[in-house]
Amino acid sequence: MPHMDKIPKDHDVPKQRQQVLQLWLQGPNLDASVVAWSIYDGATREAPTDVLPDKPPYASAIQAMRDGWRVIGIAPARVSIPGHEFRTSFLQHEIVLERLLENVHV
Repeated sequence: MPHMDKIPKDHDVPKQRQQVLQLWLQGPNLDASVVAWSIYDGATREAPTDVLPDKPPYASAIQAMRDGWRVIGIAPARVSIPGHEFRTSFLQHEIVLERLLENVHV
């Protein structure tokens, strides 16, 4: 059990919050078109939503990087097993990006 002095107080709120953007690209290159996306915003106190705009926030991962997002993960290439080339599975070419924003609630 944490000691009472170690429990964060309102003035101990971090000055920055993280946003995470997942992009699934049409191909393995970072400039390939986005086919699906998800965004998680730790910079607001609003509840997450499953409703996303009709268009992705960026056309490619490169475009997001130019806007200040940092790549923190790239899914490994999937090896096709002979005879299973047309089997459906998870989306390939996933890129995970983050950016830190100033916490407006400090």
